[in-house]
Amino acid sequence: MTSYSIQAVRPPLLTLAAASITTSYLLVGTLIKPARKIKFKNNTNGDLLLTYTLGEDMISLSAGEKDGDDLTGNAPSNADIFDEVQGRSYYVKWKGSAPGSPTGDITIEYISASYGA
Repeated sequence: MTSYSIQAVRPPLLTLAAASITTSYLLVGTLIKPARKIKFKNNTNGDLLLTYTLGEDMISLSAGEKDGDDLTGNAPSNADIFDEVQGRSYYVKWKGSAPGSPTGDITIEYISASYGA
């Protein structure tokens, strides 16, 4: 079996239950490794806004919607790869008012790269 020097790693999910979400930004979680691919899943019954700056709304997700970014898909070489920075924190809030009985959660999944054998 071949062992490559760069391997995909899936860090733990970042999740926040719908019952905890308010109309003010709350922390979903912080990336513990740089993200090469990242996916945001709104598993709630309401519309959400996400950000990492707290100064502006960055991502809008309708109830049940998923959105993601592949930051390395067409990279010409490993030397010029973009990623979401390790330590970046993501925050979420209801877009408008919360649903009457919030259900589900917001989940952030990401893939990182591990260098070495």
